[in-house]
Amino acid sequence: MSITEAAAAAMPLDRTTMLAGAARLLADGGAALSDAEIDTLRLQLRGHIELLIPAVESAAAHLPVGGVEGTRVRARLIAARSALGLGWPGDSRLVRLSVVVKLARSVRSLCGQLERLGDPDHLHGRVADRVGSHLG
Repeated sequence: MSITEAAAAAMPLDRTTMLAGAARLLADGGAALSDAEIDTLRLQLRGHIELLIPAVESAAAHLPVGGVEGTRVRARLIAARSALGLGWPGDSRLVRLSVVVKLARSVRSLCGQLERLGDPDHLHGRVADRVGSHLG
């Protein structure tokens, strides 16, 4: 069964799960991950970012273009989109690991931004309660 884009957009994001996966990776830098785990995590984190970007854009739509907060949000969105473009088939293990760390940081950044914006349509799992909140 496939859901429509509109139905997917209406569902709350499970940010607690998203952040838990990112925190586990960021806690130790992923050194203990197998190649298969790196690839799985890369796909998972990319999917999280693809869901978070439109949610953050929607929550930030009211911010003025030249304002400080609007500029911060746009910078985080640009960084997240850039992270989605990283990595190529055949990259070394070190490069693939670097890519998943960047993706995890983008997930953490976008989840935090969504909470700061107070998006009521996507507040499932509070960032303050996340695993790994000590990571900054």
